[in-house]
Amino acid sequence: MKKRKDTRPCVKRKVLLVTKRLTVIRDEARIHGRIVEKIWTRRPRVSAMVVVKDSKTLVLVRQYRYGANRTLWELPAGTVDPGETPRACAVRECQEETGWIPKKVKSLGSFLGAPAGSEEETFLFVLSAVAKGQVHPDPDEHITIGEFGNAEVRRMLASGQICDAKSIIGLQRYFLS
Repeated sequence: MKKRKDTRPCVKRKVLLVTKRLTVIRDEARIHGRIVEKIWTRRPRVSAMVVVKDSKTLVLVRQYRYGANRTLWELPAGTVDPGETPRACAVRECQEETGWIPKKVKSLGSFLGAPAGSEEETFLFVLSAVAKGQVHPDPDEHITIGEFGNAEVRRMLASGQICDAKSIIGLQRYFLS
């Protein structure tokens, strides 16, 4: 994917932190004629997927999320590797996290989770016509795989049991498509 030119109205930039998956930047920017401070993050793109086992069953994963300090049911997802397309990432992450290998991939678009402070973009996909493969989680992942009926997933959404943005947006787009 072609990298977009940075057209922010930045007049001065300082990189505060660089890690493998996160860069924190402090800009002084001219916005509406005034110089303002903007602290923002640069993060890799993410792919998240609605995994459809059959017409009545969706696959979710449950894992501990350090930032939230909670264990959550959510859509499988992962970071798009350099040179990888979001679609290829979705297929790879589906197999790694759930063991299912999709034959059909449909885009549900993308979204910006926190556009005021991050350029991170999440791409959403529906993966279907799945065949069983092997689970290959990352070393820091301890994942429980769950299979739920459509009505149960809708109940989990309505009750707040599914509470992360990528899962809420992805599942709502899936149910509306």
